[in-house]
Amino acid sequence: MMASLIFTERITIIRARMVPGEYGGLVEDWEQAEEIPYPHPVSVQPVTSTEDTDGRSHLVTDHWRVFTEPPHLIEQLQPTDRIRVDTWGEVLWAVARPLHWRTAILPHSEFDLEVIRGAGRESNRRR
Repeated sequence: MMASLIFTERITIIRARMVPGEYGGLVEDWEQAEEIPYPHPVSVQPVTSTEDTDGRSHLVTDHWRVFTEPPHLIEQLQPTDRIRVDTWGEVLWAVARPLHWRTAILPHSEFDLEVIRGAGRESNRRR
């Protein structure tokens, strides 16, 4: 009963298709990305938010941690994937590989997401 109060988000893995590049290698094609719905609810929790400002730009980076609902693991996630939090409608970047807790009592996966937002200072100045 309590788990239903915590695991309230739905996510979709967004994975770039690999296509032949201009110079012979493979490149990521995000325009034709594959969408892989994750069938179980997850918990998405805030971790940190940092701000970086210099004379020309202002960046805010938000970090989130995702927990899968036990006993489910998210083994198909790759560190190059993006995640759409369907209940928010926002796409965030996966950071590194997921960590899998394969314990007998509470098996689950955890992984981090981030989103970077910013603007050049010139675009914010009044004229």
